Amino acid sequence: MTTAKAYRKGSVFPPLEKGKLRLYSMRFCPYAERTRMILQFLNVPHEIVNINLRDKPDWFVERNPLGLVPVLEIDDKVIFESPICAEYIDEVYGDNKLLTKDPYKRAQQKMLLERFSKLPVGFYAGFRSKDPEELKKGSAEVNKVLQIFEDQLTTKYFGGDHPNLVDLHIWPWFERFELVKQVSGHEFMKEGVYPKLDHWMKTMYELPAVKACLTPTKDNVEFIKQYANPDVAIPDYDIGL
Repeated sequence: MTTAKAYRKGSVFPPLEKGKLRLYSMRFCPYAERTRMILQFLNVPHEIVNINLRDKPDWFVERNPLGLVPVLEIDDKVIFESPICAEYIDEVYGDNKLLTKDPYKRAQQKMLLERFSKLPVGFYAGFRSKDPEELKKGSAEVNKVLQIFEDQLTTKYFGGDHPNLVDLHIWPWFERFELVKQVSGHEFMKEGVYPKLDHWMKTMYELPAVKACLTPTKDNVEFIKQYANPDVAIPDYDIGL
């Protein structure tokens, strides 16, 4: 069972199937998209239950008191937080295909991902802040991170000839740069400024796992507009369905 429409407060808990991996997700969440892509990339059988994050079912909060997605559940096991979910999936189902077993190389991957963690703050300033100074500050942070990754990219993917965890973890934000441009008019990644990342993006768009997890741009744009609007208490999590 995979659901498209989001479960909300008062929804009846969908029964678990023994031995079947379940992902609690949200269609427009970049953190949940990371997990969906990893499951697709590693061909892991699973089901998806989408959650309305502004009106959460009680049974979802019982599984993750933080109230965030992604959350994995299988039988009596519950795992949350996207980096932890990624490691679990890769170790249990992927034989460390995405995150190397070599301790030093593994540390390098994680350190690079830690450097990327600064980007989302600046990204959200691109369509949330009405203050030009905040937007300028956010843009500077994004550009600083982009330059780091432009310099680090010396092969087809950050994983070499094949994608690794770095590629899949950072992708959702690159996918959303165009959305910010459409919503706010602000362009984080101007064409030609980061030529290696430009080429990497074109290559990533061809990955079957990326294609499988893409949400139509018009739906994403409409959701972001609602999500960023302080007058909208609960955005429409079922846009386009």
